Amino acid sequence: MKNHPILKNHLIRQYGLLVLGAGTMLFAVGGRWDIAAAAWLYPVLLLRFARLGRAWSGPLWLWAAHAAAAVFWVQESKIGFNSVVVAGATALAALQTLPYLADRLLASRLRPALATLAFPASVAATEYLITVVSPCGTAYGSLAVTQHGDLPLLQLVSVTGPWGIGFLIGYVAAAVNGIWERWERWERWERPSWRAGLLYAALLPALVLAAGGARLALTPPTSLTVRIAGVSPTSAVTQHLKTVLSRYADTPAGVATAPAAQVQPAMTAVEDDLLTATRREAAAGAKIVVWPEEAVRTQESHEAATVAAAQAEARRSGVYLEIGVRVHTATAPAYGRNEAILTDFPAMMRVRADIMLVPSHDWREFGAPHTAKAALRAVESGYALVRQDAEGVSTAYDNQGHVLATADYFTSGGRQTMVAYIPTRGTTTLYDRIGDTFAWLCLTLLAALTALAARRPLK
Repeated sequence: MKNHPILKNHLIRQYGLLVLGAGTMLFAVGGRWDIAAAAWLYPVLLLRFARLGRAWSGPLWLWAAHAAAAVFWVQESKIGFNSVVVAGATALAALQTLPYLADRLLASRLRPALATLAFPASVAATEYLITVVSPCGTAYGSLAVTQHGDLPLLQLVSVTGPWGIGFLIGYVAAAVNGIWERWERWERWERPSWRAGLLYAALLPALVLAAGGARLALTPPTSLTVRIAGVSPTSAVTQHLKTVLSRYADTPAGVATAPAAQVQPAMTAVEDDLLTATRREAAAGAKIVVWPEEAVRTQESHEAATVAAAQAEARRSGVYLEIGVRVHTATAPAYGRNEAILTDFPAMMRVRADIMLVPSHDWREFGAPHTAKAALRAVESGYALVRQDAEGVSTAYDNQGHVLATADYFTSGGRQTMVAYIPTRGTTTLYDRIGDTFAWLCLTLLAALTALAARRPLK
């Protein structure tokens, strides 16, 4: 029977879908080579593969495909491989396979309208669970991050959080598969059924895009603005500091225990460079200045002096100054502290955020996609967001995800300064009020569909 032409053609088609879907998924993992359309296409292909195959063997192949995608993301982001990374990728891949298994077990036991909801509810629920158990948060495993350039669609996260976009993509995949199945059953000649299927697949995405477009057009940010400057140390002083610290990198506590006379001058040069840039931007009209994560490195004995110098500059220049400090210590296991400090105006920390300052420190391969994902946080919570990235891409967003300013450390000619006029008033979003309720509703829906399906026989 294995050589039967019909069976052979079926297997070729089935595993062809797996290969195409897995290949397409590589460009929808939240990395620097993402293609937004790939995130909508690969679930269609992989779901078709899952429905054509056996209930248990199909998910094993899908697990392998998702594991390969996770490894691809690690490789393209240059995070580095180790046993923890491999184990994490394998575990996340298992979670990402659950929506396909749920659809395979539930869809054939449910009425068509309910069957279409099983996969999207599973996708949204699984994405939420991934953020709970994964240290990567939404950096990996969330389809929403692949859609950061589609502002009308992105407005959905102000209501549902990122899980709404995952649900919508899953819904389209399930609806398209329903049309696909009717086509294969020779129902393609029944025009009312065909048209109804297309309408069913397109209606919800169209409504979401229309509502998002209306939000952008009718409620643009209109408040007064404040000038914010993000500054990073010049590449020359940064590179010199790296060279000096590399001499003491043979042990975790090497920098902390190095002679101060050998490392402190290079650390101070970076600090002075940032203080000079802060003074320059304040004179140009900035009211808030942001340094990136780990902008200044210092030994523990010099931490107080570093903070005091920043405080003095904030007072002298009359600005809010957020600084990122890496304090090197001899205490295991971290051998240091990664601090972000907002000086001189502590009351600002005790009110609801209208502007979120995010000091960051990425690298060439990961900086741009990591910063692009930050647009989701701005839309979700209704605040403007300024992400100053040392050795990455810095960007400022308003509360609807519009890019207000951006600067790439690697193309800025050695000195990275980003200046943006940021709205001083945010907005309260529905997601801000209800949190992850949508994700919990999807979990509840999935449980209800499972209970309903259990009462009907598997077809």
